[in-house]
Amino acid sequence: MKPGSLKIIKASEILSEISEAEFTSLPLYNHPQYLNLIAPGKVFYAKISNQKGQDAYFPFSGQNLILKWRIFQIPFCQKFEPFGIENRPDIEHWALWFQFMETKCLKSLWPSGYIPENFQAKNQKVQIKTNQYFDLSPNFETILASWKSNRRSALNKSKDLIFNQVDQNEFEKGLLSSLEQPPANRWKPSKKELASLFRLSSSTFFSNHIERYQILKSSSVLTSVLLLTWHDRVHYLFSYSSEDGLKREAPTRFFSEIIKGKAKQKILFDFEGSSIEGIQNFFNSLGAISENYYLLKT
Repeated sequence: MKPGSLKIIKASEILSEISEAEFTSLPLYNHPQYLNLIAPGKVFYAKISNQKGQDAYFPFSGQNLILKWRIFQIPFCQKFEPFGIENRPDIEHWALWFQFMETKCLKSLWPSGYIPENFQAKNQKVQIKTNQYFDLSPNFETILASWKSNRRSALNKSKDLIFNQVDQNEFEKGLLSSLEQPPANRWKPSKKELASLFRLSSSTFFSNHIERYQILKSSSVLTSVLLLTWHDRVHYLFSYSSEDGLKREAPTRFFSEIIKGKAKQKILFDFEGSSIEGIQNFFNSLGAISENYYLLKT
């Protein structure tokens, strides 16, 4: 590639660009295997070379409309992490990427874990978003003590509920049964989101990293949860609770049990963030720590 140039490559081609060690070390949301499961054929990398001939890669999800690109967000992918082979992307890499979005895209909606401060100050289209996480290395009692009092008292409402780890078939069957329960007007995942979720849940590549859970009352599934652990971070990729599950504090029971099982491990539990105030407040009531990421609109 010429210095100072940009080339778009498909997710399937990234293996020819980087070593196996670099491939293995990619963060979850940069990983082509993960991205192709949740958005087949919609994920690309902008390979950018600076004047020194150093390459950097900017992952994105989008569609080539021949004359222009459209960059959009995809489900189960909170943010991308631009990366370099030898060095972190520098200001020149970032300038070329911003130029591409401004001149070659009809519309862009691109989430990133990092944007250089000078670009944040100049660009009014950068929105600061919030993610929540907590550290699982303390013991169970210490983590529970960081919960707000109303969250700890909610455990009493759910003490009769059953916590189960399940296989793919049980997970899919239980989730679909929960989605059939009223009311019909509350949020439910779309058919496309469910298809992405079930591809991920049944993935061979991630089979040793995926965990599926249910909270039940007798045989009725109240809450379904999908976790994926990658590089010492437990990603809370999906959760759905029925109306009855919310009333019975099934999500609180889930977090109590999962913390009990994973406490004292040197890993983080990543809530994946939420812009919905009620969900954000729930995460905060569990003692979550906030961190920022960024959403760029053009």
